[in-house]
Amino acid sequence: MGIRNAGTIIKEARLRAGLTQEQMSFGICSLVSLCNIENGKLGVSSSTFQALMKRAGEPSAAYPLFKNRKDFDAYMLLKNVRLYTEKNCLLLAYDELFKLKQSNYGGNKLYYQEALYFYARIKYLTYDSDYSELLDVLASAIDLTQPDFNPDDFENTFLSSVECEIIFLMAHIYINTERFDDAEKLIKGLQKIIDNSLVDDTYTAYIKALWHFTSSKFFFCNKEYAKAKEQSDIASAIAYEYYIEPFKLEIVILKAINDFCVDNSNVGNDLLYLLSLASHLECNYVPILKGMLRSLNVPAHLLDVEDPGKIELTPFSMEADLWRLSDGTIDPDDENAITLGSLIGALRFEQRVPMSVLCDGLCSVSKLSKIENKKQAPSIYLAEALLNRLGYSERDFVFYGDTSESDYWKHKNFLIAKQLQGAITSKEVTDIIDAGIKSDEPAIKQLCLSFLNNPNYTSYERDKALLDSIKISIPDFDIKTLHQKRLSWIEISILNGMCKNSIKAKRFDEAKEINDVLCAYADQSFITPRYKSNSLLLSFRIRFKYLYNLDQFDTIIEEFSRIKDEFMLKSSGSAADFFFYTSQAYGELHKNHEMILHTRIAAGYFMLMGLYTRRDYLLSEIKRQFNVEV
Repeated sequence: MGIRNAGTIIKEARLRAGLTQEQMSFGICSLVSLCNIENGKLGVSSSTFQALMKRAGEPSAAYPLFKNRKDFDAYMLLKNVRLYTEKNCLLLAYDELFKLKQSNYGGNKLYYQEALYFYARIKYLTYDSDYSELLDVLASAIDLTQPDFNPDDFENTFLSSVECEIIFLMAHIYINTERFDDAEKLIKGLQKIIDNSLVDDTYTAYIKALWHFTSSKFFFCNKEYAKAKEQSDIASAIAYEYYIEPFKLEIVILKAINDFCVDNSNVGNDLLYLLSLASHLECNYVPILKGMLRSLNVPAHLLDVEDPGKIELTPFSMEADLWRLSDGTIDPDDENAITLGSLIGALRFEQRVPMSVLCDGLCSVSKLSKIENKKQAPSIYLAEALLNRLGYSERDFVFYGDTSESDYWKHKNFLIAKQLQGAITSKEVTDIIDAGIKSDEPAIKQLCLSFLNNPNYTSYERDKALLDSIKISIPDFDIKTLHQKRLSWIEISILNGMCKNSIKAKRFDEAKEINDVLCAYADQSFITPRYKSNSLLLSFRIRFKYLYNLDQFDTIIEEFSRIKDEFMLKSSGSAADFFFYTSQAYGELHKNHEMILHTRIAAGYFMLMGLYTRRDYLLSEIKRQFNVEV
């Protein structure tokens, strides 16, 4: 089965929620537009699809249909703005935001609303902005879709995720300016909306975590520390369970502060590690936070952290030609409309990739031609792999297929989550893997074979499972010709698994050969930031592990100093391992000052990721090997 029609999906969601078309469309698109969307006469942009699905209380990401190439490019710029902001790469995010402004926000009202939110949020994060200006920007953003918004009475209003984010940021500004009554109104109104939520997914979990974090900050600033601790504990638990990155460092820091305020003896060095990480990430709240912590009598040695430099943003206007902004409805018969198939064709043409190279091991050239010419819709398995090979992450879209395809999507995300949690050997995981290996669908079989690379199996069994898995989509697999291939997420994951197994078995030449190919692949221009983050940063982490196993400590420091990619240095997974290995390399080179600094940052990253065992291991190794308490 191919990807289903967006109108059908939206109508089903609306009926399940018991909403009228008037309720569903209000503030998003016209009633006539929604009728035409549901009847298949109009297509729908990614942002409008998201907004309608969230109004119905359904999980959603972006449906892959775009009005034209300008719409798609604006959509990807907005994705980059969000990604860079989450990683605290504020200058990169601001640059992408300026490009988005130059395109008049892709001509899309909802893109413009989200852009206004991020403009205010980026400015807010510099801690050097006029709060009244930011409140004006946020008010204009909410007015785009909720013209009758009343902060005193909005608990029965249907809000999108972006609208909730806007209101939360308003509440934080009110707290910072001690307008506590205004903040409390917004917090209480959002609580009722969250309590009435019809779905339990990552988006809703993010909004819930944000609510508990905002509530904790409200109570903390009112010196109600026990209540603040209760809320920060919940926010932290949700953030860890769902791997929520936005605001996570702030959540974890606030939890540590609340722990101190409630029980002064329960301090340890947690605050030191988290503040060291915040300094590395150039969080401009560090000096303000240190001053506040001194007033709470936090021990001085826990505040021994360098203040980051100020972030300077070149001002520009966020005004838009509102009359030129659409509600995101699309004529699917328009020759400029971009379906998933035509997008794949356009990207392939721009990157000058032959059809035979892109579809190698996935489908026939004839089938790819039909997909690109809108004569056939791809399965979600094929769509994912083709987008990956073009350098795009499937997580930027969502694909609605039949039951088996949806189960694949669900099981894939479940297996990834369990692997990150270190619970890949549980019975529930084993049952999914065993069933998947017997599947007739190659993508499912490949996915599940790759997850056999776990401690339940012998070294030989793990190596064989990975080789069998890679040969499903690359039947002529040969490391020598790997540089000629385009690679999907699962193929890269398998290759990284092979590399790690080779390091464990001390087959270092083999590990280096695979790793060199993957690191070079990650640096190619067609790789988007999201795809690099999701798939390829692991290759750089493995490289440092490889060098450390060979005692090449000078090389580790030299290669680390050559990394100029801010995104890579601030992405928690890769950066945690970089600082893990550089801290020990500095120790081996008898550079204690650098060792201590890098150890603290690594410890902060491990706390942020919930990897306390790795943090404790690093601290104990630094103590054992170099007799230094960090």
